[in-house]
Amino acid sequence: MRSIKQLRNLFFLSLILFLLPEKAFASYYSVSEDLMTDRKKIYIEEISINDVRNSIGMPEKAKLIIRCNGDDVDAFISTTTYNANNTQVGLRWSGGTPLKTRWSESTSGTALFSPSPEEFIRQLLKNESLVFQWKPYSEIAKAAKFNLKDLKLNIEKGRKDGCNF
Repeated sequence: MRSIKQLRNLFFLSLILFLLPEKAFASYYSVSEDLMTDRKKIYIEEISINDVRNSIGMPEKAKLIIRCNGDDVDAFISTTTYNANNTQVGLRWSGGTPLKTRWSESTSGTALFSPSPEEFIRQLLKNESLVFQWKPYSEIAKAAKFNLKDLKLNIEKGRKDGCNF
């Protein structure tokens, strides 16, 4: 009898997780310790609220990522596509006027790094949303929208945990 009860509980837990809105999993925060330097490594991730077609046409979420390892801070967007050396991006903060700027490409060609992560993080804290536009290799421009509410909470948590941004 006990195994049937356990199976029933597992079934209901699985059903609840399946029915939860995707937004329930939109933010991620972790802290670990660098065993070589004893510095805290903080990782913050927010997924886009919209799907963007990846390089093979499948819907996928873009990710806004902040990494902190002591005084070293990175802020970047992991796109759903291969971008080659297309580094011009568009930023639209809280429905305002779009701005064009250049970011650095990742070695894999699938992410774009902010040239000034601290300033980018300050803008994240001042705004409610961000639309990020980029141009994949041999494709038309794509855009991902991020709700910044939960991300702001994780940035503040990162500051309390020792991140210098």
